[in-house]
Amino acid sequence: MVVIFTELMDEDTLVRRLVEACYMIASVLFIFSLSGLKKPESSRQGVFYGVCGMTLAIVSTFFLREFHSEYVRMFVATIPGAIIGITLAVIIDMLQVPQMVASLHSFVGLAATFVGFSNYFLHINSEPSVLRDIETFVGVYIGIITFAGSVIAAMKLAEIGGGDFGEFVFKMGPFRHVVNGTLFGLTLIAGIIFCIDDTWAMGLYINVVLGIILGCLMVFAVGGADMPVIISMLNSLSGWATVASGFLLNNNVLIVTGSVVGSSGAILSYIMCTSMNRSFLQVLLTRFTAVTLAVAPPTVATNEVNSQQVYEILKQAKDIIIVPGYGMAAGKGQKQVGQLAKLLRKQGKKVRFCLHPVAGRMPGHMNILLSEAKVPINMMFELSNINKDFENADVAFVVGCNDTVNPAAYEEGSAIFGMAVCDVWKAKHVFVMKRKSCLLYTSPSPRD
Repeated sequence: MVVIFTELMDEDTLVRRLVEACYMIASVLFIFSLSGLKKPESSRQGVFYGVCGMTLAIVSTFFLREFHSEYVRMFVATIPGAIIGITLAVIIDMLQVPQMVASLHSFVGLAATFVGFSNYFLHINSEPSVLRDIETFVGVYIGIITFAGSVIAAMKLAEIGGGDFGEFVFKMGPFRHVVNGTLFGLTLIAGIIFCIDDTWAMGLYINVVLGIILGCLMVFAVGGADMPVIISMLNSLSGWATVASGFLLNNNVLIVTGSVVGSSGAILSYIMCTSMNRSFLQVLLTRFTAVTLAVAPPTVATNEVNSQQVYEILKQAKDIIIVPGYGMAAGKGQKQVGQLAKLLRKQGKKVRFCLHPVAGRMPGHMNILLSEAKVPINMMFELSNINKDFENADVAFVVGCNDTVNPAAYEEGSAIFGMAVCDVWKAKHVFVMKRKSCLLYTSPSPRD
């Protein structure tokens, strides 16, 4: 078979075809990886497929003729990158995973930006092509917005500065939208001029500056409760930035995998917005804010209890549902919660975890923390699959949650009216553990 191929085409063409075949196999592996990551049970297998796909894509690239004289540069780029990535994966604390994910998204955006500039200067003396100019300009724009937005998201998640400026940006109100619209309009004008005359390199630099400002302003004003949606959005943008790079480089594996990442991130953002009963534009343009209801909601009676009282109630309980939130992550209490669940199960009690889609600071944040605490996968349930069981539960254990357990979601006039919440109050007993005894994000009265 190989002999027949070599007779029909030269060696360079054959190698390129084989590399393209490897790229397609890598693309299929990436799709299998995403499919495996849908469920905790198959997540390890999904990660394995992803590692195999990326390894195949990188190794096969070395066989292209263009890289035969560039092996040193390739190793200089890939080996330090691999070392840094492995080091981060080993030393990173589970609480820091959201900001690490945001940081990695920023690298994807920056890479897409560099690819756009490289492609531009590589073809600067070539025959003019409007299509190539559009791909370059759009690729740089998406890439730089992804980079800037991801950097700000990582800083916000790590609580590194910018808080006062973020509040200032949000308090600009409608004027902020005017500024963002103006920035986009200026970018559009610069893009049109660049496509008419692609020798105007200044257009790309203007594109970068305006994209950085827009990316920063959009993410700066987003509240902490909406960060999971923003992380998912940035994930989607990083995918589309990869698609733009794929078109510029005529690389199928980048186009396919970027499309998968971009579309899946967009779908995930939509699902999370739906679970909060908000549109994507509302997440970007507004925050959860306390509101005054037409009819004041009843105040739920709360009682402080000591450990002995909790022990006595848990001793009698048979069905226990634990609802974790970002407070558990911030307090690094996942291991203690996992130990409690394990102890209760040893005593023959039914223990399950109710995981809200937007709990934490990124999609799947609670799954990651509980897995680190060695909580079995079959104990974790999505909100839609367990919410009805609170009615029959003896105890609902709320650990560091806010609006994901807020009954104001059922009251017209509330800022979260219609949002899917955990109906913990339907259980016979409800224990609430929080770092601070304060109001919920949007509730006008204490409800925890």
